[in-house]
Amino acid sequence: AWVVGGVLFLLLAAPSSDPFLAAWQRRVQVSFLWAAGIHLFATAGLFIAQVAIATDMALPEIVASGQTLESFGFDTHYGRITLARLALSLLLLLPTAILIRGWSRQQQRLASIVTGGTAALIALIGPLAGHAAGEDDSRWLVPTYQLHVLAVSAWLGALPAWIWLVASVAVTPTETRRVYVAATLRRFSQLAIGFVVVVVASGLVLAFSSASSAGEWLGTTYGQLIITKLALLACILLVAN
Repeated sequence: AWVVGGVLFLLLAAPSSDPFLAAWQRRVQVSFLWAAGIHLFATAGLFIAQVAIATDMALPEIVASGQTLESFGFDTHYGRITLARLALSLLLLLPTAILIRGWSRQQQRLASIVTGGTAALIALIGPLAGHAAGEDDSRWLVPTYQLHVLAVSAWLGALPAWIWLVASVAVTPTETRRVYVAATLRRFSQLAIGFVVVVVASGLVLAFSSASSAGEWLGTTYGQLIITKLALLACILLVAN
């Protein structure tokens, strides 16, 4: 989410000759490499943990037995999706590194698009390993899950870069920097409205598909979590407004 939203925010923020703003952009770009590396190791760790749960084997035994990991990875639907995510996560490191080391604006823009596109693809294939994808009566929900995940990634993933920019400029403000921040936030806000609409609409579809009555909303853990998420969303929108 951080890479998807962060790349989008940087693309909306025009290149600047101000060394202070250029340094902010570079720090955000470097954070993408950290995020990609953390995601790679986290995905691998979750995969090994899932193998441990499915096979009831100890972690050292699983790591030592490459055949178990290979069988689970290639012979199960979850394993194949996870291996695809791992491959894409590894691939993500390349355009991210090029983005940091890019010598020209054209190179950096192209690397940004490839980085954001790869991260978005990782987010899109994630729901393919979920419960909805494995059941015939709920498979139609998979595109809704994908749309929800992508919109959340683009919206919430951009907020750290948004906060980082505002906080950085607040330390050493100048008129040029204020204009830069205002223009960037204006462009992002126009897209953010659409993202929020998609998040709410797709979220309600998913929520009502699993909890359709007041009793299920109020009397189950899932329903209470949905209510909590809606309350948090309302708070975020209030702060954003």
